Amino acid sequence: QSHFKFGNIYTLYGAGMSLYTFPDQNIDFDNSIDGIEFNYYLSDSFETFLVIGEATLEQRTNPARITPDRFSDNVIFLGGINYNTSNGYGHILYKNQNTYMDNSTLQTFLLMEPDLSTLLDFDFYERVHEALDSDSDGDDDLPFTTLGDDTLKTETFNLGYGIYTDFGDIYFEGEWSDYDKILGERVSGHRYYLSFGRSFKDLGFSYEFKNYDIP
Repeated sequence: QSHFKFGNIYTLYGAGMSLYTFPDQNIDFDNSIDGIEFNYYLSDSFETFLVIGEATLEQRTNPARITPDRFSDNVIFLGGINYNTSNGYGHILYKNQNTYMDNSTLQTFLLMEPDLSTLLDFDFYERVHEALDSDSDGDDDLPFTTLGDDTLKTETFNLGYGIYTDFGDIYFEGEWSDYDKILGERVSGHRYYLSFGRSFKDLGFSYEFKNYDIP
């Protein structure tokens, strides 16, 4: 048994760390992929999947803006296996993604010091100013536009495993990536997700743990 989709691909694998495409009309957001999704069932317990496509992601840096001001062109290849056995369920997948952003989009990531708040903000701010300061002319006022555009390549391996037990329901997902930083070097990082849930009569208890190291 198999099924094939062609067109706007909305799909989710595992907890969505490697691929989760969806529309949200409230914020005018749509990260669907124009391409194909193919699933082939090897047995009742194993299913292979393949997603290939491309998309231009449009975003607003401020909800008050009328039109998007941040754009990225993405080409994605993803493949792997879903499994569901008596010993647990989950997936193994590999993703290769190329993301192109022009200079006008890159400028939207460069915030002034008072506005820096996230690890990405500080990391990008420091790297851009190091690049400007190392210019051969030593010109600290070198315009940011001289740094050009950038294409980012990401290679990801993702593993998910869950199991239902009398003690409770447990799910773990790990992602390990080699990726290019914006206007920076190629580095490695990881993301871990763990959830636990259990019911005590009419009372439900849940716990989530996240450890993301991919700024």
